[in-house]
Amino acid sequence: LAKRGCAVLTYDYRGTGDSRQRALTGYNQPKSLVGFKASMSDWAAQDVTAAVLWMRERYHSLPLAYVGHSFGGQALGLIANNTEISRAILLASQAATWRLMTSPEKYRVYAFMNFVGVPLVHALGYAPGWAGIGEDLPKGVFLQWAEWVSSPRYLFDSKMPALANFAKFKGEL
Repeated sequence: LAKRGCAVLTYDYRGTGDSRQRALTGYNQPKSLVGFKASMSDWAAQDVTAAVLWMRERYHSLPLAYVGHSFGGQALGLIANNTEISRAILLASQAATWRLMTSPEKYRVYAFMNFVGVPLVHALGYAPGWAGIGEDLPKGVFLQWAEWVSSPRYLFDSKMPALANFAKFKGEL
């Protein structure tokens, strides 16, 4: 998109990628996520909301397009300022309750989240990427994700006030 002349902002959610703090010792080592406070709802309310605000402040009159992958697509519905987005492309942003997955994947996901992931997160204080989730995640992020995956209607079974923001989005998908 940038090569085609679009203004583009990419970012990492707090506690991941380049937004993860670096350790005081060691060469460019990431700081431990033990004790780091973040959840998926924090990612939407703080990180995605701030990214949209940042773009709007810089590009006042231009239409904003949004590309969201996985939780990034789900977060569009959770953010209060989603009315700033005129169109969106969502990739692999399905409601990921294990019940909607096909066999045997649904059982693998259920078992991993409940019998491996949650106990591992409680033991270590964070979700380690080496367990098969791609990268380290803050404890609160993984636990909220596991709760949503286990709920029949995914995040829509939660009591988050931000769910009301889904109805506000009027852009094109």
